[in-house]
Amino acid sequence: MKNEFLILLLLTLAGCSTNRTVTTWKTQHIDPTPYQRIMVVAILPDEDSVVREQIETSFRTALLNMGYNTVTAISEFGRTGLRDLGEDETYKKIHGRGIDAVVTVALVNRTKETSSLPVAAHSYRNNFYFNRIFQYKDNLTQPGNNSPNEEYYWECLLFDLNKLEASISVQTSPSAKPAQLKMGDQLARHLIRRMAKEKTLKKQKPLKAF
Repeated sequence: MKNEFLILLLLTLAGCSTNRTVTTWKTQHIDPTPYQRIMVVAILPDEDSVVREQIETSFRTALLNMGYNTVTAISEFGRTGLRDLGEDETYKKIHGRGIDAVVTVALVNRTKETSSLPVAAHSYRNNFYFNRIFQYKDNLTQPGNNSPNEEYYWECLLFDLNKLEASISVQTSPSAKPAQLKMGDQLARHLIRRMAKEKTLKKQKPLKAF
């Protein structure tokens, strides 16, 4: 039942929100980097679900189509390879694999965010998004009580490991209405396209998917 609920929820948000994306923050000095290797990490309520692999694969494909050498967190470290590591250990382990950028895509429960969140994002900016990657699992991606008033949205971050800073945050519009659309591919295309529009990513020489 847990996986069935998650799949329904993901279908809901992929169908209703991906056409409406908004850039909530980006670094001031944009200079699209020809990253050598990008890793995609999907952060969901059920981390071990097959849905996570589908989302990561969809984003990997979208980035490959832009010419970026991209891997998924599951293929690189397994389903639990990064779960219990601290921040420093995580960065060292990822960077040790030749990965110089990470794209995270998280399913955020809007009803669990505090009213101070927008203030924190505005006041601390880069530090806020630096820490946010490690805060998703503490609370923000956890399911609530299935109330009809609950809203979720997708949040996508591009994190530069060489600079140790986030470059951009993109979100979909909150939603809770069902729709019968393909789940991961459309979501990935819209969010990656938004990052390209904001000039944090740009098309590279095409790579052959493998």
